[in-house]
Amino acid sequence: MVELRTMSLKKKSKKVRSGQHPKRINKGSPASKSGLTSDVGETSHKLTHQQELAAIAKNDPEFFKFLQEQDADLLRFNESDVDSISAQENDEVSAMAMESDADESATNETSKVIVDNDGRRIVDQPSVDALREAFISSEKTPSWAVRAAVKAFMACVARVGASIDPPNFVINDDTVFEDVIRLCFRYLGTSLYEVLGPAIKSTAKKEPCNGEEVLNAAEGTGIDRYKRWRKWNAVTKQYLHALLLFLNEVQNADVVVCTLRAAAEVAELYVHFNRLSKSLIKAAVRIWGRKTLDCRLASMLVLCKVVRVNKHFYPTVLKSCYLEYVSNVREVTPETWSLITFMQKAFAEI
Repeated sequence: MVELRTMSLKKKSKKVRSGQHPKRINKGSPASKSGLTSDVGETSHKLTHQQELAAIAKNDPEFFKFLQEQDADLLRFNESDVDSISAQENDEVSAMAMESDADESATNETSKVIVDNDGRRIVDQPSVDALREAFISSEKTPSWAVRAAVKAFMACVARVGASIDPPNFVINDDTVFEDVIRLCFRYLGTSLYEVLGPAIKSTAKKEPCNGEEVLNAAEGTGIDRYKRWRKWNAVTKQYLHALLLFLNEVQNADVVVCTLRAAAEVAELYVHFNRLSKSLIKAAVRIWGRKTLDCRLASMLVLCKVVRVNKHFYPTVLKSCYLEYVSNVREVTPETWSLITFMQKAFAEI
């Protein structure tokens, strides 16, 4: 709990490198066993930084004393600094990596951080509660909460069996797993748009980014550029890739629908990455032709939104849907007729 609450107040942290990541522990696929279709009702009350400090001092004097001893700068934090843009934003990418490492090192230095035998931080229920509180109560979503949520979601992806690099976090409890999934699907998409800043029109064609071809706001495509894109594009891409891996692993129909809705919410971000966009189209078309009717409807919404955001993906969507339709009508039975009829109407709609 102290780990995430400490980061929620930090504006500056010591810049030190974290340790190496150990191997991933394979788990079962709890997502395939639960629906994840509902969420706990949340309040929309927002607290300022000073109000948060006052509440902590009143409700948890021990933690407030810890803050005073460890980093007094947190208590003198000026909220106006959050909205200001410093002259050092030319080094946003480097600063992002250093900030991420600083967040990790700061929590590693805290004695109450729970780690497993391999040194990975365990996401427990208090950590999830702290994340939820940061998303709901903070006047402006803290950057640490967005980064921590992405890492926690990657731990969920590793837990369902996806082949990824060993994540920083690990989740050992099914309830925590489901809570993290719900939390990310409900808040993370909106929070990414918030930290990226207002959309800015651009005429740039393409530029490389971390080995991925990035589609900028080419004229006529409908793609927007974001104010803090350079700072957050790596974290954004990490979440989008993890979301695709999760979609390919889960089998439960309710979870598939929820994942597709989360993907549709960030479709404007997917179109900035050419290969990720094509992978999303491929996954959505596969679901569109093979899953239940609810899953097919959700996948169609994803496909339509991708096409609306960037018309250059229209030929890919059209060809993929046609091939999937042809493969499904080779053998028509009374059981499959209704789904084939849906595919005909959906294909015409697209």
